[in-house]
Amino acid sequence: MTPPRKVLSLAVLAVASLALLAAVPALPVEGAAPDGSPTADIVYRSTTGSNGTSAPNYRAEASSWTAEVEQPDAGSPIRAVRIAQSPLAANARIFATQGDDGWLDAYVCTATCAVTNDIGEVWGSAPGTLQRRFDVAYEQRSGQALLVYGVLSMNGTEDLAYRTYSGGSWSAERFLDDADHASNVQYSLVMLASRLGGDQIGLLGGESTNSHVNAWIWDGDSFGSYTEVTANAQSPNRERAAIAWESASGHLLAMAVDANAPDEVVWKEFTTGWGAASNQPCGGSGNILRWLSLKPNPFPTANDMVLAAGDDGSDLGTCYWDGSGWGARVSQDTSLDGTSTRAFDFAWEASGNDGLLVYGTTAGEITYRTFSAPGTWGNATNVVMGNDPHAWVQLRTNPSPAAGAPEILGAVLEDATNALGIVTWDDAGLVVVGAEIVTSDAGTATYESFDLQYRVAGTSGTGPGGLGDPFTLPFGLQLDFKMLLILLAVAGAIIVAVAVRRRGRSATRGGAVQAPQALPSRQLTPPPPTAYADPAAPEEIELETQQWGR
Repeated sequence: MTPPRKVLSLAVLAVASLALLAAVPALPVEGAAPDGSPTADIVYRSTTGSNGTSAPNYRAEASSWTAEVEQPDAGSPIRAVRIAQSPLAANARIFATQGDDGWLDAYVCTATCAVTNDIGEVWGSAPGTLQRRFDVAYEQRSGQALLVYGVLSMNGTEDLAYRTYSGGSWSAERFLDDADHASNVQYSLVMLASRLGGDQIGLLGGESTNSHVNAWIWDGDSFGSYTEVTANAQSPNRERAAIAWESASGHLLAMAVDANAPDEVVWKEFTTGWGAASNQPCGGSGNILRWLSLKPNPFPTANDMVLAAGDDGSDLGTCYWDGSGWGARVSQDTSLDGTSTRAFDFAWEASGNDGLLVYGTTAGEITYRTFSAPGTWGNATNVVMGNDPHAWVQLRTNPSPAAGAPEILGAVLEDATNALGIVTWDDAGLVVVGAEIVTSDAGTATYESFDLQYRVAGTSGTGPGGLGDPFTLPFGLQLDFKMLLILLAVAGAIIVAVAVRRRGRSATRGGAVQAPQALPSRQLTPPPPTAYADPAAPEEIELETQQWGR
């Protein structure tokens, strides 16, 4: 008989091992990240193709940038581009374009791209100010994509429109009603934010009819958790709003510029419900904020964010969110290259503690500052890039950098010449790969007519191995799926330990155990050989193996 204590030890070890296995996320079967650093994709407007500025162009970067590939014609000069990367398939992505004519075109890409032209209409005549009235994002666990846009409609219940993409096709157009208004309102600003490891997507919309900014949460099937962030937003165009999820907690921040105090943002936080609105100064005193770039720390256990904000006085400032509140504004620069474009951006390194702010402030140069959380900023450093001021800056975090690969990748659009170039950041510093390596002429610098994104399939928080949506417990506590498995495993270990201990005590109470009597020896006769239907010798019998699909 095996001693009870030994059985107890083995049982606890076995169940604890199951708990550890449950805590390790399984990578998706399809779309694991390739060896080395993930590939980055850029889609952009250019004059260099046969269809000119009406056809998006595409390049990819792994160790070097691929040749330009012109995509199917969108039918109108491109004003805005948004890319969403699949969390399941390494080569799958969707990008959408917004043209001068107000029509959206959606491109679904693997090795090549297939376009659905005129998938939605957002205006009848083009607005005078920059407005991006659409966005596209993926659910990070299921892999379903969501396209949302401020639809052109006079129906009072058709304020926003949306479509999903799954199983190789787009859904029919569905509508979202702004219930605060019986008549139709026109949304001039639309932003989506995917929650890491789950199927929730935050939606932030600014409507120009009444200057309201509202937020919803998509749960994988429908929109809910509505809130009015502010009923008095400062002209919801350009990027006077922002939305982002905290990586660890799954809390959602939504904000907009306050018309009553235009150098401040009014913000709300969603935990188990939406909290009250609060204000945070992040613009130059007395100026009007125009551009907000809110970036959450991507590290899975982090809840902090950095908000970079530019205003109409050419001031650039940053505000730090520590997971529970805002720190004081830090002035970064007072002479940005432009105020009608976002000449700056911020990005974290994947490790989470450090980040980078890049901006244009001097013609022919690009400037950067390093950041270490919670509040250490490096000195401004200038690097030669092109000859003119810089209108647009985009920075993207490399989600899984290999040795020697960039920690952060950036695209910079130069004013006047309209050249689109690339910068990289690693421990050696900021490197200008080429001031016009993407295109020598985008046709205009008025619009952010490009988008840069890393592929994310197989990285942390994507696919079926993601963290999952939380289980809500009493008192506002939440558990994700992995933590639930661990707790169940620990409970199982305790039950097994108690059962084995009681069994051992019962055996002891039964008195001394008698030694078994020796059995009489006997001669064992071997069984007759088995007759095989197939006369082949046993060593010639082949064992079938099953190969699982990938």
